Amino acid sequence: MSKRRSSSIVRPARSGYTVLELMLVLALIVVLGALAYPELQGPLARQRLKSAAETIRGAWNNARSDAMMTGEIHLFRYEPDTGNYQVQRWINADTSSSSGPSAGSTTASDEQLLLPEDVTFVGGDQVDFRADYEAQAMSGADTGTAPSVMFYPDGSTSTVELEIANQYGTRVRISMRGMTGVVTVTAPYESGESR
Repeated sequence: MSKRRSSSIVRPARSGYTVLELMLVLALIVVLGALAYPELQGPLARQRLKSAAETIRGAWNNARSDAMMTGEIHLFRYEPDTGNYQVQRWINADTSSSSGPSAGSTTASDEQLLLPEDVTFVGGDQVDFRADYEAQAMSGADTGTAPSVMFYPDGSTSTVELEIANQYGTRVRISMRGMTGVVTVTAPYESGESR
């Protein structure tokens, strides 16, 4: 008997994935991502709100330090219902020269700053009789229309409570004690809750 040789070569089994299998897995990932995306928006917005509160706390602490180091009053101004704010230096009548800016005016130490996306200033309460007195004492004082928080060279500040909110109505209250300059930030809460 003669042996016949097989002309076919035995091929090893393929161990890869087909394009169809890859497309199915990719489609499944896209569908799961689309389902999870709306659920992630709330926590992400809450985190942006917390970040904005910490940004304001930092701006207040920096303005207070700058006021103590320079010996000049500094202001934190914000525009209600927006995320715009600015830290400025108040030029006092005693320190301004006749050729310099007018007494009681402000100069911007920084450009217009913004809170994170969809975070706005929604309310504030300020008790600072010294700021009212100084504004009245300086003729032609331009305090502007934006509410402002004052930081004095002796380390004291305006006593203020400020609220910021995100697009879902979640709020954070930031408060500062006037005599000590201590800033506290509440945990995020819904607009219907009292804090």
